[in-house]
Amino acid sequence: HQPFLVEGKAAFQSGFRVLVVGGGTGYSLLYLAEQLSHTDTEIVYLDFSEAAMKIAKKRAELRGLTNIQWYHKSLEDIPSLGLGKFDFIECWGVLTHLMEPLKGLQILQKSLTETGGMSLMLYSKYARTGVYQAQELMRLVNKFAKTMEEEIENTRKILKILPKTNWYKRSELDQLEAYGEYRYGSRNHDISQAYSDTEIYDIFLTKVDNPYSIPEVYQLVENASMNFVEYSAWD
Repeated sequence: HQPFLVEGKAAFQSGFRVLVVGGGTGYSLLYLAEQLSHTDTEIVYLDFSEAAMKIAKKRAELRGLTNIQWYHKSLEDIPSLGLGKFDFIECWGVLTHLMEPLKGLQILQKSLTETGGMSLMLYSKYARTGVYQAQELMRLVNKFAKTMEEEIENTRKILKILPKTNWYKRSELDQLEAYGEYRYGSRNHDISQAYSDTEIYDIFLTKVDNPYSIPEVYQLVENASMNFVEYSAWD
């Protein structure tokens, strides 16, 4: 966030505080903790998945990182946790899966210091057109499915027979050509392997997925009484 929010002028030696919401297995959390390990920065991790937090904790332990506080909680729990204010909040892919994303963003906004800033990752309504068409198809296919396992199995069968002209299949090929990997799967997805059950569920079977157009992103930020600063590359 340095070049975008504070133009490289943040005083990390004076009680800088970071909140990572939906920290998962620690991908960006560990990067932040490593980069700020020589300062007195306080980093707070929050995620509703106990399994993910366990992995993130182990990874932090292996790196000797001791500047992280751990909370097995959801974004909606923040007001009751008494965490205080933060100078920087990172929230990637969490608001998208809330029933009311604006309420979630308002909670985060109230957790910022007066000069604080936030990094958000939201899903694109148009870049993921093929995904949302596939999600609608899977809802029809799985209308009478009784278990998650049955939903996943049905989805795998459909994915195998989709024609190359299908929007999702076309976008999948575009990803492979441009990046050498399937960007709708995990960042390190092995192109020689099928999606994992977790990836299948997250991409095609999730029950809440709120994407945004560019104007809708601006409106969301404005409705949360915040100011949009800049886009950053997902890399």
